[in-house]
Amino acid sequence: MKKLITLILLSSLFFSVVLFTIVFPSPKTEEEPIVYNVVQPEALVVPGDQDILDQINNYRIQNSLNKLTVSPVLCDFAEKRAVRVDKYDDGHEYFLIDGPLLADKNRYTRVYENIFIGDSDPVLFTSDLIVTMWIDSPTHNENLLRKKTTIVCVKHSDDVYVFISAY
Repeated sequence: MKKLITLILLSSLFFSVVLFTIVFPSPKTEEEPIVYNVVQPEALVVPGDQDILDQINNYRIQNSLNKLTVSPVLCDFAEKRAVRVDKYDDGHEYFLIDGPLLADKNRYTRVYENIFIGDSDPVLFTSDLIVTMWIDSPTHNENLLRKKTTIVCVKHSDDVYVFISAY
């Protein structure tokens, strides 16, 4: 919540400055045109789900495996998992129940999950860091490099990232 309020305040301040600059521009001279540079503060850039998926697919290709295809069913599940983990900090506990139910309902043989819970400051983690941490963990790496896996989705809620894969 604090991060959301900070983001709203920063955005409001940013747009106020831009609006003030547009309404009250500095005096023009013949030699010096006014240039408005709008720069997004780095602190507001959060790793994207697609960035993480691209890195996972590149890692799989480096290991002679197929690229994974995004599944709308898994995306719906991953989004709910990310929100639940973010809100209730439940880790993998409910996945042990929900994962097999998802597999049965959709006739998957297996469903796997990787979770990354970051610091409340998004500047401290990047998509590189998230994927590297999963690669460095033997069980998470196994989920990334599972040969039979064909479908996947990565979703996040605030600083919680969830990777769901299935076959």
